[in-house]
Amino acid sequence: MIVEFFKHFEWKMLGRDHVETKTPCQDNVAYGSLAGVQVLAVADGAGSKSHSQHGSKIAVEKITQLFSQNFKAILNRMEEVGKKKSQFESDQVYLKELIQSTVLTEMEKFANTNQITIQDMDCTLLFVAFNEDYYVAGHIGDGLIASIHGLSGQEYSKLLSEPDGEANQTYFITMEKAQSRLRLKSGKMDGIKGFFITTDGLQDRIYQKKFGISSNNLNTLIQAYFGKTNTEYKEFVDKLIANRWTDLNDDLSLAVITKEHQLIQDANQAYLLDVLSNIKSKEQISKLSPYSYFLNASKLFNDLDFMSTEALIERIKNGL
Repeated sequence: MIVEFFKHFEWKMLGRDHVETKTPCQDNVAYGSLAGVQVLAVADGAGSKSHSQHGSKIAVEKITQLFSQNFKAILNRMEEVGKKKSQFESDQVYLKELIQSTVLTEMEKFANTNQITIQDMDCTLLFVAFNEDYYVAGHIGDGLIASIHGLSGQEYSKLLSEPDGEANQTYFITMEKAQSRLRLKSGKMDGIKGFFITTDGLQDRIYQKKFGISSNNLNTLIQAYFGKTNTEYKEFVDKLIANRWTDLNDDLSLAVITKEHQLIQDANQAYLLDVLSNIKSKEQISKLSPYSYFLNASKLFNDLDFMSTEALIERIKNGL
C-alpha cells in the first residue's frame, strides 16, 4: 500500500556575527494550516533595528493566520481571467493593503506596549499558501522562493520569486511604500510537489542575480529532505553550515514543504511514526486508487478514528 502526504520543516540559526555581538536571531519562520490550506512564511529582521526580531515574528505569525483563514477569498482576488484589467488591478491593491495592514496592526500594538516605533521592527517577508489545486505567493525584500518538481529521487527546483534589492539594501513590509515592492503571484499546483523559502542568509549559496538559482546547492538542500525526519534533516543542515558553508555569518532561516510517497510496507517505521503523527481521522484520508491513499494533516475532522500512529499504520496496511 502506498501513502502520499505533505511534511514541512522550519529552521533558523543565529548568525556567527550575532553570536559575537550577543544579538538575538532576527529571522523567524512559521507554518500554519487550516481546512486543507497550508502556509509557510519566513521573515528577516533588519540588522540595524533594535526590535526587528519581534517584527519578523509578528509578520510570519500574522501572515500564516491571514492566509490559512482566508485563502479562498484571497485566491478569488488573485484571479485574473474573466476580469477587467481595472478590476484585477483594484484587487491587487486591496490584497497588498490587506497584507500590510494585517502585519502593521499587530506591530503597532507591540510598539505601543513597549514604547518603540514600528520602524524599530523593520523586516522582509516571504510566504506561500496553497491547497490541493492552487498556490499564492508573496514577497517583499531579499531572500527567495522556489517551487519543487520532479519524480522521486530526481527532484529539482524552479525560481518562483527572486530577491529584490542590492547588497546591503532591501525593502521591508514596514516601509511606507511597501505595497509598491510587495510582489504577489498565484498559479495551479500542477506538477508542484512543494516549496522552499529562505532569507538572505543562505541566498548567496543558492542564488546569484546574474545566473539565477545555483541548482546544485539548492537541489542538495531539497533532495536531502525527502525520506528524512525533521530531526535528521536538521542535523544535515546544521552539519552543512558548520562543515562546508563556513563563511556564512548572517542569521539563517529556511522553510520547506514537500509531498512525498512511501510504500508503507517497506518504509522505516520510525520515519512513518514521525511524518504521520498528525493524522487522527479517516476524514483526513483520501483513497487515490485501490493501492494508494493521500493523507492530509491540514484537513479538519470531527471524528477521532486512530488512537495512535501505530494503529493508523496497521489500518492502512489492511486497507483501512
